[in-house]
Amino acid sequence: DIDGDIWYAYGDILLADFALVNARTHQMIIYNLLSLPTVHPIGPIVHVGAMDDGKTFHIAAGGPLQVPCSLMIIEVSEVDWEKETADVKLVEEILIVPKSDYVFKLPEEVDGGQNVGFFTPMITMAQTQLHAPTLVGNFKRDGHLNGLRWVYWNVYSDDRILLIDPRTNKKTNTFAFPGVSDQLHGIWTNPSGNLAFSAPTYPDGTMQLFEVDLETGDLTFKRTFYYGTRERRGLLGGPVVTWIDDRWALGGSAQYLLHASSPEEVEELIPPGMWLFDSWSETGEGIQIAEWCGGPLDGSEFPAETQCEGIIAGFNQAELVYHPSTDQLFLVVAEEDGWTKAIAWISEEGDADCEDEVEEEREKGDRGFMGE
Repeated sequence: DIDGDIWYAYGDILLADFALVNARTHQMIIYNLLSLPTVHPIGPIVHVGAMDDGKTFHIAAGGPLQVPCSLMIIEVSEVDWEKETADVKLVEEILIVPKSDYVFKLPEEVDGGQNVGFFTPMITMAQTQLHAPTLVGNFKRDGHLNGLRWVYWNVYSDDRILLIDPRTNKKTNTFAFPGVSDQLHGIWTNPSGNLAFSAPTYPDGTMQLFEVDLETGDLTFKRTFYYGTRERRGLLGGPVVTWIDDRWALGGSAQYLLHASSPEEVEELIPPGMWLFDSWSETGEGIQIAEWCGGPLDGSEFPAETQCEGIIAGFNQAELVYHPSTDQLFLVVAEEDGWTKAIAWISEEGDADCEDEVEEEREKGDRGFMGE
């Protein structure tokens, strides 16, 4: 909330654009990041994080092939919505080394009845990626941050967690928990900032609980949590964990059927659902609060929303929205699906049916960072 206006920011993954949007007036300012005086080439823009001062932004640029992965910290001033201009200053450029050259483990069919979606070369090439900035401090009931203390970034292509001090805009530490912090899509802190759940999006169906030292920013691993139990659980967790208070948190799973990348110890897959997690739990078992009601898991049918109370597509994200006039919290759940015949990418034969569209996008590639 800047001078009575509500701003938000985003990055364009193909064009290397950074954009500010005025949510009250619907005005937008676009700044091409290729004009920044960076030392290294800029890769695809993966995430943008807005700091609490309203002028500092963290921008994560991925590193496919020979392009380096970096974190750019910029300051924005002299914003003129009418002229659609702003001054953008590069404050810090942090190179993510060494490169991990990780190739994402995509799901594979184990029988002819499964449909695995089409993935672009951007996903399947070796690359280093930064994901999901975590702002650590104390949060007020309306979700506003009351004093930013630390910022975490996850090197999604391996197990590193970067610690950034927003007072100096410097990287002050790197954490790694082998077998625990691999492929994490953010660590999300409770309102007090002393506990954090991870949100992995690849298919092991676990969340990790960390203790946060607010004085130093140090992380301590506490225990693993499951979307159910170790042997019977949901898989492919959503990329965001939503805390209700300092103890309880919400998350969800998105996977329909077991496939070749599923963990060996999982004897039974629970279809997409929503889960409640008790951070004080000694067992790490999640409590299912919304079940799958989306029809056959092969996507051959799809129920009308009015006939279904539960999860009708893969869980992606949940948000608690505070209504100050009634002092109520509303739960808003976002669901997505690119996995079944009923909604998106797959034809009856199980082949990708969007090859023409992909080719068109490749022909437009000279507009952005990828060129050829």
